[in-house]
Amino acid sequence: MLFRKVIPINDAYAEIIMLSLSAKYENKSKNIENNRKNSSIKIK
Repeated sequence: MLFRKVIPINDAYAEIIMLSLSAKYENKSKNIENNRKNSSIKIK
């Protein structure tokens, strides 16, 4: 865990943070993929 070195926090809390961060990242990558598809359709 990255947070462990800086702040000693609860395992469950750290897990929640990591899950929320990964969920945000997944959503961003999905949006980027959709934008690419849309832009390629518009260009044609």
